[in-house]
Amino acid sequence: MERNRPVVGPSGQIFDQLLHAAGIARANIYILNLFPFMVRKTRGDSTIYDQDGEVLYRAGKGLTERGQVYGDKVRSTIERSGARVVVPMGAPACSALVGERPIMKWRGSPFPWEGNRTVIPTVHPAATLYGTYMWRYLIKADLDKALRHSTYKRHTVPQRNLIIDPSFAETMDYLRQVEQTPLVAGDCEVYSRQISCFSWAIDPLTCMSIPFIDGNGQNRWTLQEEARIWEMFSHILKRKKGRIVFHNATFDLWMLAMQNSILYTTQVDDTMIAHSIMYPHFKMGLDLLTSLHTDEPYYKEDRKLWNKITVDSRRFWEYNAKDS
Repeated sequence: MERNRPVVGPSGQIFDQLLHAAGIARANIYILNLFPFMVRKTRGDSTIYDQDGEVLYRAGKGLTERGQVYGDKVRSTIERSGARVVVPMGAPACSALVGERPIMKWRGSPFPWEGNRTVIPTVHPAATLYGTYMWRYLIKADLDKALRHSTYKRHTVPQRNLIIDPSFAETMDYLRQVEQTPLVAGDCEVYSRQISCFSWAIDPLTCMSIPFIDGNGQNRWTLQEEARIWEMFSHILKRKKGRIVFHNATFDLWMLAMQNSILYTTQVDDTMIAHSIMYPHFKMGLDLLTSLHTDEPYYKEDRKLWNKITVDSRRFWEYNAKDS
């Protein structure tokens, strides 16, 4: 604020470097401060105060009534602009535009916003000054995504064909297609120490989640039907040509072997292992990989439904399909 220019000082230098790395000229963007004055922040709980000590933002709770006044002004300014993509940097700015969300979970997620705009939150560059240097790579990836989305005429996210709760005939037809597809991806979810559903993707947009427990917590198939489905799984995992991709393949293959006596002989690739070899300092979760390599908005919060499968089973199966 002393220089009458947003994002300056050490964090501004980092921001300029990241903009340069992403191929974005600072002269081609417009930067707004959420609060048009100097604020104080407690590092312990990330509470933000104005100079009079009034609370503007609390982590996990969002903007206070006082803070929302400034959030509304920023929203109004953006709505009057011609911007196609808005990048809120840090949790308070994210809270002002799309509501309170943990920034490390939701950064990189494309949100639809007023006027057919896209909002892509990211970490504030200042956060990388306090020992979390690796976050700079995440910010750069988010800026890359923002630049790409700025070329779209409208908010764009993948339109996936997620086949949920199929009939037995649909399941068998799809598994035959899986068996004939050279590259497929798979993922299982476990409930009560048994595989509750297993998904197979035959391309980046098409996936079927096959449930073994229905929405009432009962067996989804007759004994004969389930036996035929597992037999098809065995054929897929033992085919001589083609590859299967898992994330943390050890878990999925162990469950198939221990619970269903299905072993594999086909080539298996593991995105978690590949990622950890290429980027050993990053976390290995599929949520991070999704944010870096896809335009899929954050969905891993739905994993919490694993013990509530009878409450919202379809949403849980969609989560399983998205993983593949």
